[in-house]
Amino acid sequence: RSVGAVLSQLQDGQEKVIAYFSKCLSRAERNYCATRRELLSVVMAVKHFRSYGLECGLVTVRSDHASLQWLKSFRELDGQLARWMEILAPYNLKVVHRPGKVHQNADGISRRPCAEF
Repeated sequence: RSVGAVLSQLQDGQEKVIAYFSKCLSRAERNYCATRRELLSVVMAVKHFRSYGLECGLVTVRSDHASLQWLKSFRELDGQLARWMEILAPYNLKVVHRPGKVHQNADGISRRPCAEF
């Protein structure tokens, strides 16, 4: 029903939170397959956090959805996926799978009922 993201950076070997992002999905977006919803959450998060200078260096995207690791490997995209990849193109993104058990910060934000925001 919603997506969540956490912008953080490593300081002295520890991950420090800079900002949080969450958004309720529209009815149409809720009908996307899991992989498309995960990619949409990356696009939304990058758009939201772009004012933090994400284009200046490597951005590690940690997702509990392992299939997002194919992100840069698709070559012939069309429609919506092509538009999303065009939005992500200026950024040096590295996608890393982080199992849900250790992904509580962003996962918790995305699981709160939208009415509570």
